[in-house]
Amino acid sequence: MIKLVNREEIKKFDKIFKRVFQSKDAFGEMFQEDIKKRIILCPTDGYFLTNEQFFALLKTLKEIGEDKFLLSIIEGRNNDNWLIENNTSYDEYSQLPIYLENAIFSTQGEWGLLISHEEYAVFGGDEQLISNFLSIYLKSKEDITNFIDMWNYNKENYKTDLSWMKLFKKHMNIEM
Repeated sequence: MIKLVNREEIKKFDKIFKRVFQSKDAFGEMFQEDIKKRIILCPTDGYFLTNEQFFALLKTLKEIGEDKFLLSIIEGRNNDNWLIENNTSYDEYSQLPIYLENAIFSTQGEWGLLISHEEYAVFGGDEQLISNFLSIYLKSKEDITNFIDMWNYNKENYKTDLSWMKLFKKHMNIEM
């Protein structure tokens, strides 16, 4: 089940968002220091996780006892927010009117994902949560390769400025 959040609840969810994220920028230092383990998912399905990524997230959350999570549009002015239960199908999720960058995050402020317009996501949480996710979602090494290849292609073909990449790699604690 998916529920659009009313305006009164948004302030509460904004505080939760800030426990996970220090920024809405998927190209910089997005996670709070307490969010220790960080991975890249690439590609996503536009502004949505892929079916496989979504399934792995739901299964991981069920394993740790979380029965719902939040989804917020983080780009633009009219930022819709939804409370999503773990029994939500991929079809229900992928039919949400999401046309901008968004965040999926814990109702407890313990983990979160930012989905970029560049068709990748950053996912952060504690060691156990990310390890559980990676035991279900087996494409993490492939996703890092996809991410690197995508940005190398963009640099070569579009002269994309990658000056942000050094800080991004450091923040994500990954070698590329």
